[in-house]
Amino acid sequence: MSLMSQLAAATGAEGVSGTTQFEMTADAAVWAQLKRSFENYEAASRIVGRLVGADASVLEWHQDLAAHHVGMARLTVTAGHPGAAREHVDAARAIVNELVAEEHDDVFTNLHVLETWQASGRLNLLSGDPIAARREFEEALARAERLIEATTERNTWLEYVAESYDGIGDSAYYQNDFEKAAESYSKALAIRDSLAIKVPDNVMWRLHQAVSAYKLALLEAHVGGESATRARNQALVLFNRLDSDGHLPAPVRLTLDQIESYRP
Repeated sequence: MSLMSQLAAATGAEGVSGTTQFEMTADAAVWAQLKRSFENYEAASRIVGRLVGADASVLEWHQDLAAHHVGMARLTVTAGHPGAAREHVDAARAIVNELVAEEHDDVFTNLHVLETWQASGRLNLLSGDPIAARREFEEALARAERLIEATTERNTWLEYVAESYDGIGDSAYYQNDFEKAAESYSKALAIRDSLAIKVPDNVMWRLHQAVSAYKLALLEAHVGGESATRARNQALVLFNRLDSDGHLPAPVRLTLDQIESYRP
């Protein structure tokens, strides 16, 4: 499993259809985590699906069902299964499109819409369509920025903004638009640097911060940018700090040699 695949697995696994969707990866622990998380989402989606079938008037159940499909989509993207991921992205999109058509404009509906766009963006990157992915991440970004203005949970929505910039950067990178990629990665990192100061106890956000720094370092190294060493050193400090605190997932325990030798 490549270094960046390890990072994706460690930061993307949350909480596949069953075992047949998930072949054993190079790291059995990562595979087992993905499988357990998928099974949890799958069981929850069955229960909520029955609730929706019994009474389709409850908005929260539709929102929950969309969230479960987004979770399964993310996991199947991380595991490298675009067909299974497409099934769940399409299911989530159908639900949120119906909610939007019914003019639901509450915070949770908007949240599930932007998460669906982000999951679809990741799927399109996996499927080799960075143009579509970039468009979806830009849509997610616009919605996340709107949520910042509409709610008091500013830090949470800032992380969604950072994730959208991160996706735009990945999409631009695969289009060889390195200037846009660097700009987007830098914006994602700046937000996550700020969040790490404001909410130092959020381990997942700190891990995302380290990954953002490392992505920027890889890009700068690829194009010969002057800030490559600085970004790489920042990433190394952040990863080592997480490791010393006992918060770094086992598949992402990095050494200086790995960081120095890895190239995209």
